[in-house]
Amino acid sequence: MIAVIPECYTNLAFGEFILKEWKYIYFHDKNQNIDRVIYKTKKLVENSKLKKCIIVIDKETGTQHEEIVEGFITYMKRIYNLEKREISSGIYLYLKDKQKPIIIVFDPNIEEAFIKKLDPDVLTNKKKYKGKKGYQAFIKKLEKYTSSEIEEIRRIVKNTYFDQA
Repeated sequence: MIAVIPECYTNLAFGEFILKEWKYIYFHDKNQNIDRVIYKTKKLVENSKLKKCIIVIDKETGTQHEEIVEGFITYMKRIYNLEKREISSGIYLYLKDKQKPIIIVFDPNIEEAFIKKLDPDVLTNKKKYKGKKGYQAFIKKLEKYTSSEIEEIRRIVKNTYFDQA
C-alpha cells in the first residue's frame, strides 16, 4: 500500500490520479498546509513502517512559504539521499528506491506548472480548483486528459515501488 500526503485538495487529486491503478491511502484534511505535510511525513515515514509514500507539494516560489518548502526538500534529500528528476518545466520528483518516499514538487504551484495545460483559465481564476469542489472538477479534467508528465510519473512510481526485487 502507498500513502499520499498532499499539501492541498488539488495535489490530493493529482496524487490519487497517479496511483489510481494501485491500492493507496491518503492523509489529508481540509486545513492541510506545508507545515502539516512536514509533520505528517515525519510522523508517518520516520516513526513507522510506512515507506511507500508520495508527498505532493507546491514549491510556492516567490511566496513566504518557499523557504519552508526548500528546507523540507533539503531535509528529505539529506535524510533519504533523494535524487532530483525533472519531469517537465515546473514538475520535479525527488526519489531514490522503494524504501524511500517520493516527493512530487510543482514549481511555483500545481496551477502554473500543470493545470494551465488542461485549463488556461486557471491562471486568471486560481480558486477554480480549490477545496472539495475544485478537487472534483480537477479529477474530471484529469480523466479526460492524456499527459506525458502523468505517464512518466506513473512509470517511475511503478518502477520504483513495484518492479524492484
